[in-house]
Amino acid sequence: MKSLPPHGQFTAHYSLFFINPLNHTYLKPFRFLILLLSAIAAALSSCSSGGGFEIDGHLLNMNQGTIYVYSSTGLIQNIDTINIMGGRFSYERSIEREGIFVLVFPNFTELPVFAEPGADVTLKGDAQKLKKISITGTEDNDQMTRFRTETYELPPPEAREKAEEVIRERAGSLQAQWLVDQYFLKVHHADYKKAYELTQLIHKAQPQSIATASILEKLERVKNMVSGGKLPKFSALDTTGKTVDNESLKGKNTIIYVHGTWDYGNEIDRNVKIRMQQNENKFNAIRVSLDASKVAADRDVKFQREKAPRVICDEMMFESKLMKTFSFSSCGDNLIIDKDGYIKARNVMPSELDKQLGL
Repeated sequence: MKSLPPHGQFTAHYSLFFINPLNHTYLKPFRFLILLLSAIAAALSSCSSGGGFEIDGHLLNMNQGTIYVYSSTGLIQNIDTINIMGGRFSYERSIEREGIFVLVFPNFTELPVFAEPGADVTLKGDAQKLKKISITGTEDNDQMTRFRTETYELPPPEAREKAEEVIRERAGSLQAQWLVDQYFLKVHHADYKKAYELTQLIHKAQPQSIATASILEKLERVKNMVSGGKLPKFSALDTTGKTVDNESLKGKNTIIYVHGTWDYGNEIDRNVKIRMQQNENKFNAIRVSLDASKVAADRDVKFQREKAPRVICDEMMFESKLMKTFSFSSCGDNLIIDKDGYIKARNVMPSELDKQLGL
C-alpha cells in the first residue's frame, strides 16, 4: 500500500490505484477487486440467511390449474395460490423456522410439504394419482413419500397401524405431527385417546414445537366436544346475511355439519336435505361450507331456503373459524345438538339421523 499523497498532487501514476476507505491508503486494482468481491459475497450470504424455501413441481395430466397453499403450522397466515403452466410450477417463501405447507389440489386432495429454511424440494408425479406423488429434498419429505408408497393400497385400518408405527419411530419429526392429525384426528371416527397419547410422545421429543402445542390445544377443545358437553359459544352470518348463534338454535334439535360442493359423496348433506323436505321446520340444519366462494356454497339451496340447510361460508375453507370452534376436520363431520344446546352425538352416520334428530 502507498500513503495517500497531499491534496492536489495526484498524478497519472496513481490513476491505477483505489482508495481504501478504512485508512485512506491506496490499493492496487486486483486487491481492490478481491475486497469488492468478498463484500458482495458477504452481502449475498446475509440475504440468503433469511431462510428461503422453494418447491419446484412438475405434474403430468395437469397442464394448467391452480393449487391453494396454507400452512398447518403457521408459516403463513393466509392462503396462497400457485398457478400451474405447462404442468410446471414454483413456490418460494422466506421462512424463519421449519414447518408444514399444505398443497390443496382442485379435487381438494391435500399434500403436505415439510419446509426447512434454505431447503429446496422437488414435487413430481401424476395429478390423477396424487397419493403416489413424489416429494423429495429433505428427510421428512423423503420419508413421507416412502410412507405414501407403502400405504397406497392398504385398507384404512392397516394404513393407520403403519402411521402409528412411523409416529413412534420418528416422534421428533414434522412427519409425525402430520400423521397424527391425518390418521387420528381428521378421520370420520377420530380416535382422540390415541391421538392424545401419540401427541404426548411427540411433545416429549420436540417440546418447543409450535405445531405440537397446536394439536394439544385442539385435543383440549375436543375432549369437551362429546356427548353431554355444552356447544361452544359461536356467532356467524349465513349466506343470506342472518345471524346464526347458540340462541337461534334453541328449541329444536340441530345438526351442524361440514360440506363442500366438490364432495359429491357427502351422504350427510344428501340425507339432511331429504329429511328437511320431509320434515319441514322440525329441526335445524346448519351447513358449514368449505367452499372458497359464497356463491358456490349457496348455489344448491338458494331457491328452496325454507326446506334447506342454512349455509355458513366465510371463504376460508379448511381454515374456517367454525372448523376450529367445533373441532371439525373434514367433509361429513357433524354434531347433533339438543333443544337446550347440549351435544347429543358427534359424527353420526346417515342411518342414525332420524333417531338423533327425534324424527
